[in-house]
Amino acid sequence: MIDAAIAAEDTPARVQVSDAASAIANTSARDLGRSTGMVVGNVVLAAAPAAALSKAAALRSLRTASPRITFDPPQIGWVRETTKSERPWKSYNDSAPGARAGQAPTLMRTMADGSKRPVKFDGIQGD
Repeated sequence: MIDAAIAAEDTPARVQVSDAASAIANTSARDLGRSTGMVVGNVVLAAAPAAALSKAAALRSLRTASPRITFDPPQIGWVRETTKSERPWKSYNDSAPGARAGQAPTLMRTMADGSKRPVKFDGIQGD
């Protein structure tokens, strides 16, 4: 190996470049892919520590997330509905999933004075 290195020192640069180009031109796709993968892998390994340090610094500056407030599911009651109508909206309401014909769902509402009373509702919109 030492003799080959000494001989390479005496070889002109144009001959070395020509030999390298010939070697690349005659290499298989598998060997070329393996070499490219090794070069890319080494570049990523060299750059990863710097990227990891910047991510750690960014994460350290984030605030601690507060837990989301959860509420118990509401207690749904049913009251008799006295609406008598032959209009299409009545049959539409009665045919909704979970509906009860002749009854309306109620929820308990806490009033401003702290008392609770049932209130009728016909649905919710959004969350």
